[in-house]
Amino acid sequence: MVSLTTDTWTSIQNMNYMCVTGHFIDDSWELQKKILGFGLIANHRGDTIGKTLEKCLKDWGITKVCTVTVDNASSNNVALSYLIRNMSAWNGNTLLKGEFMHLRCCAHILNLIVSDGLYLIDSSISKIRAACKYVKGSPARLAMFKVCVKDANISRSKKVITDVATRWNSTYLMLEVASKYAEAFNRLEDEDPSYVSELQVIGGTPNAYDWNRARVFINFLKIFYDATLTFSSSLHVSANCFFRKLVKIHSALASWIQGGDLVLKNMAVTMKSKFDKYWSDESINYLLFVAVYLDPRYKLEYLDLCFEWMYGAEKTKTIVAKLEELISKLFDHYKSLHPVGFVDSDVTSSSNNTIQSDVVTMSVGGNVDMDALHRRRVKKRQIEQKSSELVRYKEDEVEDDYEGFDLLKWWKSKTTKYFVLSLMARDILAIPISTVSSESAFSTGGRVLDPYRSSLKAETVEALICTQSWIKPITRFVLDENKTFDVVEIETEMADFIGLEDEEPAAESLDE
Repeated sequence: MVSLTTDTWTSIQNMNYMCVTGHFIDDSWELQKKILGFGLIANHRGDTIGKTLEKCLKDWGITKVCTVTVDNASSNNVALSYLIRNMSAWNGNTLLKGEFMHLRCCAHILNLIVSDGLYLIDSSISKIRAACKYVKGSPARLAMFKVCVKDANISRSKKVITDVATRWNSTYLMLEVASKYAEAFNRLEDEDPSYVSELQVIGGTPNAYDWNRARVFINFLKIFYDATLTFSSSLHVSANCFFRKLVKIHSALASWIQGGDLVLKNMAVTMKSKFDKYWSDESINYLLFVAVYLDPRYKLEYLDLCFEWMYGAEKTKTIVAKLEELISKLFDHYKSLHPVGFVDSDVTSSSNNTIQSDVVTMSVGGNVDMDALHRRRVKKRQIEQKSSELVRYKEDEVEDDYEGFDLLKWWKSKTTKYFVLSLMARDILAIPISTVSSESAFSTGGRVLDPYRSSLKAETVEALICTQSWIKPITRFVLDENKTFDVVEIETEMADFIGLEDEEPAAESLDE
């Protein structure tokens, strides 16, 4: 099956484009993503989006769809309802009749949660923001700051940046970088009187208390920042990572709500309200729980443990029962789609008797078709293995969670032992949990349709973007799952390896 992501974009021509990206695991157990469509769309109405998705699938001859990941716009609810309803008319197959097809972008939800909390950000952050803006205000100020950095013996590996008010991750990056230059900002007070006088308007320059507050906020936001980077991965499996990040966020919010810092407590209470709205057990797509079940390092025991801690023992029983029922349905669904060697119990009994008869005949010198006997015995073993896969997977020990563990390689090596479960894993682990892969195409679109090439036809734009997606070699980074994945190069260039003397990166690119 193929899982999709889709989003819309308005070009410099003021024309609406819609991107559709397909995600799947190929025969070599490599996760692939390909842009399937990048064309004009008349409007942002739900039925229009649904019809465009349907046309894209028909054009490619794709009939098996697992999930479609979209943002939280209400029009997408209509679009997915249309798609699920109409796929059956053209022999399209959805997983369990499309009950779990609609997946809301986890990165967008996380952004909503954090943005709500940051409305309460305190004055210390405003002072640091003003200090960063002052330093970046002119070449002379920046030169003076470089001298202070040198005098403070600070390694100049990062560049001071300013945030964008509507992008909380840029605020995190600004604080993270600025805190490393706290001593340089302190020295700037002695070297540049204008710095002191200009910041007096907002309450003065950042002092030791303000820098301590900044470090508190950095720790606060880092959990969400790391989760965003994990959710944004499109070249590595991310579906199995969602729940573990969810548990960490839940734990952090609970801790801050119980803590003594009033500002953090108020922020956490606001975030928890939004968290419960979008990520209660009733709101989460249960396929994301199945993805954790299909991770041999965790399985159902991990889910049961976390559910009990988050929701209590009574509610956990209901959630786990529902999840086990879903796993059983999925297993039966895949077993019916791949009925190699499958027969019912009566046929199995008959086959056993035939095998015994053949063995007796062979022992007294009768004629036996050894090839047929071999096939019957293999078929019997396949039947027994299929019927017990769920039991064996449950009873087998969990795998060690070591650095470099490759989930897809593990399942590739277990396709014989867990034939049906491996088919499930191949589809469900390919599910993307954010729309970043489609949104990243808009960055490419912005470079294709720049002010100097704004007259390109829509067909030409689609050809350029789709061709790049299909022929560009995929570079995967071997990283810890808590770090960035395919976005690591952008984040690294933006925040880690840009020296103070380098050209300043555009602030608008901070969360691309």
